[in-house]
Amino acid sequence: MKWPLRVLVESGKDIPSWRAIQTKDFEDDRPTSLIVIRLGDRTEKSGNVRGKNPSYNLTAIFEQVEDNEKEILIDVIDYGSTGVKNTLGTISISIDKVIGGSSIDGWMQVSSTDKKRGQVKIKVFLMDEKWERENPEEAKKWKLQREDKEAEEWLGGNNRKYKTDSIPKARDGPIDTTDMSTEEIESETDRLKYEAMASTERAKNKLEDATAIGADSSAKLEKQGEQLKEANKQLDVMDAHLDNSKRKIRGIKSLGGAIKNKFSKNKGKEKLKGLGADIPPEEKKIKETKVKEEEIVAVENRNRLAVWKGESDALNAATAAEREEDEARRRELFGDHTVSSPSVKKNSGRIEDDELVLQMDKNIESMATPIANLKKLAISFGEELDEQSKVIDELSLKTDKNTINVKKQTQQIQKELK
Repeated sequence: MKWPLRVLVESGKDIPSWRAIQTKDFEDDRPTSLIVIRLGDRTEKSGNVRGKNPSYNLTAIFEQVEDNEKEILIDVIDYGSTGVKNTLGTISISIDKVIGGSSIDGWMQVSSTDKKRGQVKIKVFLMDEKWERENPEEAKKWKLQREDKEAEEWLGGNNRKYKTDSIPKARDGPIDTTDMSTEEIESETDRLKYEAMASTERAKNKLEDATAIGADSSAKLEKQGEQLKEANKQLDVMDAHLDNSKRKIRGIKSLGGAIKNKFSKNKGKEKLKGLGADIPPEEKKIKETKVKEEEIVAVENRNRLAVWKGESDALNAATAAEREEDEARRRELFGDHTVSSPSVKKNSGRIEDDELVLQMDKNIESMATPIANLKKLAISFGEELDEQSKVIDELSLKTDKNTINVKKQTQQIQKELK
């Protein structure tokens, strides 16, 4: 099965004790129960929970389901006062039904023949692409947990691709090899190489996450810039209307003012025309929609271009001199290895150094593109923030100017009305 299978037993309802079932006395019943989830020979067990309505909150995730494993079994077990355990009932869930797209979510009877044994709330579902889309935060957390688990298994030496006899625990400070045997030194060397390998994997994943966050932040910052520019434009529109009202007040005050208006340009109207504020509402809405669509396409194209440029720059930046310097450092750290013809130490349990170092080199090289993209994002952030800072300064000045003009024109109108 491609996707992990998740089983969650949340809580129970009206769960009795084994003693109450035997004596038929449910009045003063104070049960203690637990849950066991079984799939083949794999099990997950909850702690002992008191009460008739216990909260188990037991989760089991099965990453692989074998073809011969057809059902999930959930045992509800009573834990007696003397420590004796008795099964109140077993709930069976068909795996084929879940794989077929029918997720389980609801209350299920502990016993199909005796309703007095209570109910258990269960969720069973595949952690597939649909679940990842609907639960992005939980999916991200699960992937990180799985990566940590794989790293622990990898460094633990039990299920590792490259096996060694024994890997000692990490040592603090410099390693004193005076009293160490040859096998211990080799084992410690292997451990350090695996730690370095795991470190490059983690760094690569962190860089990818940082790039995704940076791209999201860039989009939000650009949207904020557009909002500031729109606010700036609205202040210009307000200034144009104030110029227009100033002209009208002048015409009201005197005949000379009216004659002056007749033979002078209407600056307010010209400003509104330049800002597009004199367009009819229906036409304006169509124009704004078209502009918005063009802006969205432009942003998408800029993002694509940034990625392409980042990849291109990352490749072009790796000059021959830089590669030679990296190769020299690698030889200094890991010794002189020839990738084309790896040397394997047979029957010694040692690592194929060339393959491990090559994988680390690949991980480090794969970091070049996200690092270059992050650099470009950082530069873009700086430029965008500088531009937004200028717009904010303009907003402040225009707001002050419009506030003064509004007060001045209000006083003029009040004077004319007296």
